[in-house]
Amino acid sequence: MEEGFKEALLTEWGYNILTLLEKEMTFEKLLAELQSYFSSDISAEKEGIYRSVLVELEHLFTTVSFM
Repeated sequence: MEEGFKEALLTEWGYNILTLLEKEMTFEKLLAELQSYFSSDISAEKEGIYRSVLVELEHLFTTVSFM
């Protein structure tokens, strides 16, 4: 395995998720925390937010190294 640092491009979503995950929480709690940042009309689209969070988490855990 290569040693050293690797730059990973983070989206605003990714940054917000990593910030929230500084403290341990379940996926449901993370989703609820993220939904609280949206206006009520966007927050009503829970399925879309759920899918977006899953996609961003997959990106984070496949490209970002947690030490």
